[in-house]
Amino acid sequence: MMTLLVDLTPALGPAYTLPAFVIVIVGGLGSMSGALAGGVLIGVSEALAGFYFTPSAKSMFSFSLLILVLLFRPRGLLGNKL
Repeated sequence: MMTLLVDLTPALGPAYTLPAFVIVIVGGLGSMSGALAGGVLIGVSEALAGFYFTPSAKSMFSFSLLILVLLFRPRGLLGNKL
């Protein structure tokens, strides 16, 4: 399905793997609703960062959000307590 939108190359992997990693960690490991909430939160933050700041700094905001979530809620937003 991705071939309709972008050209697929071997170098395309990290462009989608790193944001997916951030989304899962922010949402909470093992929580599908947390992954959905993390995806929406990361998506909105990157869209707003691209609109108000330079578009090249979008990933900086998602990684800073990851650091903030790990500082204040180490198990993620909706993660289960182990």
